[in-house]
Amino acid sequence: MIREVFRQRKPLLAICRGQQILNVALGGTLIVDIAAQVPGALNHSRLDR
Repeated sequence: MIREVFRQRKPLLAICRGQQILNVALGGTLIVDIAAQVPGALNHSRLDR
């Protein structure tokens, strides 16, 4: 469906998961678990809240 929208040159608004699906449909990559998939990734969690 995403490819058809692009083929017809129609506007598309993708938010949150929709942006992830759009990215993959157009050949991009998706990192599901940053800590597990990216060596040396920083932990951005804040435990002081």
